Amino acid sequence: MTLAEKLRLQTSKHHQQIEQNSLFKKITENTISLSDYVMLLKKLFGFWQPIESVLLCTSSIPFYSQERVKLPLLQQDLQNLGIAQAEIDSLPYCSNIPTINNYAACLGSLYVLEGSMLGGQVITKLLSTQLGITPATGCAYFYGYGKQTLFMWQQFCQQLNTLIDDVSHQMAIQTAIDTFIKLDAWIAHH
Repeated sequence: MTLAEKLRLQTSKHHQQIEQNSLFKKITENTISLSDYVMLLKKLFGFWQPIESVLLCTSSIPFYSQERVKLPLLQQDLQNLGIAQAEIDSLPYCSNIPTINNYAACLGSLYVLEGSMLGGQVITKLLSTQLGITPATGCAYFYGYGKQTLFMWQQFCQQLNTLIDDVSHQMAIQTAIDTFIKLDAWIAHH
């Protein structure tokens, strides 16, 4: 079994849990307001900022290039929805992030971040219908790679599957689980 398959199997309950988070659930239940959506974007910004800082400083993951960085998309969405740069700059950052201190842990956390782009394709359509926003007007983060999303996901899975030893697999899986749990807790605290 590949690492990508193991991750999907062993994180499925945590993935389902985050989908039950009140802000995400409002999207799927067609009850999200614009202020709820802005709150979600702020929470995502505050969670991914410290993680992306670590990932970008880790030279062991050269494939994590600027084209994969999500923070500018979140910032763009917030600005497009009327949030001033000064407010974005003062958003709180999550201090309870997963420990990312080796390549396997980087890939585990990225599994959650990159995987969110797949679900983001569905969320983009729901937000367009519910709030009338598009990638150009406030959902660039969820739109992610757009038509290239599946291709980018497959490229990421190829990276995942370069890890072949059990210790690395367990580290990646545990970091992915920890990322899901901490992201869920951070979003729920609003």
